Amino acid sequence: MDTWLIWNLTNGRVHATDFSNASSTGMFDPFALEWSKLFLEAFNIPEGILPEVRDTSGMFAEGCFNPGEVKCTNGTGSFIDMNVGSRPPASLHKLIPHIAWSIDGKITYMLEGMINTTGSAIQWLKENLGIIDDVKHSETMANSVEGTEGVYFVPAFTGLSSPYWDPHACGIAIGLSRKTRKEHIVRAALEGIVYRCRDILLSME
Repeated sequence: MDTWLIWNLTNGRVHATDFSNASSTGMFDPFALEWSKLFLEAFNIPEGILPEVRDTSGMFAEGCFNPGEVKCTNGTGSFIDMNVGSRPPASLHKLIPHIAWSIDGKITYMLEGMINTTGSAIQWLKENLGIIDDVKHSETMANSVEGTEGVYFVPAFTGLSSPYWDPHACGIAIGLSRKTRKEHIVRAALEGIVYRCRDILLSME
């Protein structure tokens, strides 16, 4: 599972696992610290299809290990985190200060911006409006039109969080006209998510 996740998260650039997971497969020789030749030969498994084995705490792909680096985690909502180094941050733009991690007694801090409604807005298009059959079709629909035809969508179904913190804000769709098709609304919803991410990145800058 770890190898599959790393492969997908790096778009196929990294095919790797760590010593702990490799040894639990029963296919790894813990004495030679390599894939077991005996096992591979017995089951006719080419070694080339197996992942590279790396240190458990080693670098597997990109990460937010340097100050200024940013990651975005998307789900029903989205969280954007910036590594700000060894000094605790005091945000003047309504971002949330957090501890990113502690390694060997050294604390690394981060700033976080959260967006309540992102993926759940696309789910809303499917379940409430019924204009898409499956959420995975949203990209295809959005790309089938050149733009939003002037439609803007603000995914504020449960208020606006970072950096506005307005719990009373409501979701809106504006710019509707006789030319508006469901594809324009889907594209506007996806662009609305991107605009919200941009709000946070500008606050981080």
